Amino acid sequence: MATADHRRRFLGSTERGLGALLQSGSLTGGDVRWTALAPSVNEALTAALDRLGVTVAESRHEGESHLATALSASTVVDSIKVGAWTSSVIRLLGAVTNLSVAHSRTFVRGSGPVALDLARRLVAMGARVVLTGDEPVQLLTAAQRGFTIQQGPIPVPAEVVFVFDTAESVRPLSGADFAPGGPVVAIDAALPVRATTSTSPTEASSFGRAGLVPLAAGAREVALLDAAIFRDSTFDETATDIETAFALHLLALATDEARRGNAAFDPDLIAAADAALAREVLA
Repeated sequence: MATADHRRRFLGSTERGLGALLQSGSLTGGDVRWTALAPSVNEALTAALDRLGVTVAESRHEGESHLATALSASTVVDSIKVGAWTSSVIRLLGAVTNLSVAHSRTFVRGSGPVALDLARRLVAMGARVVLTGDEPVQLLTAAQRGFTIQQGPIPVPAEVVFVFDTAESVRPLSGADFAPGGPVVAIDAALPVRATTSTSPTEASSFGRAGLVPLAAGAREVALLDAAIFRDSTFDETATDIETAFALHLLALATDEARRGNAAFDPDLIAAADAALAREVLA
């Protein structure tokens, strides 16, 4: 799913499949027949699932769509989105700073999926990474994967050049978290809410480079980069592609169940849709 050609083929087949299902009139709910495409693919999928009465009652929150509930349970969707996000963060860092992480002392704050994937990519690029957090089970997992870890919020040492804050554990980064030392670039690498508007870093900040703003940290010079604000379109495109593809697989499975007369939604369909999506990604 990394290439534009793959993305166009992926979305094209998704839209055609959805259109065929909806136009066939096979999706019905009570006395209502859903035969027209909604303004967007995701809206159409959500509406169709709603018509089928798809729900996961145990985990559904008030106001949350059926599709959003299912998406939140998809391990494949989560994995692809995390990978797309961490790749985007590292690409943005290079574009904004022109600095290389190779041989640098780097802190990754957090111990969840984003932190682990960031650490993996940074180590592969030659960075000397320390992963720090306050979730002992996650830190144990990181240690077993070969990462250098430190427990608890600790001051960023003088020799650290880059700090990635994933917001997955430990308290939010502040100027008080930096020990005296040389200049450091701090990257807010929290996985963004999809509604966040992307902005091109075209105007230089008071720090002297587009996208960077100073963070008050005593005598230490710290530049902060908010990756969610200045990200390019790649992450959002990939997230849309994978979410739509998962929803289509789930929709097809739920439709088959409805045709068999099974009105209740079987949570096992989420795992089946995940497996189908994984096979498609691997193909």
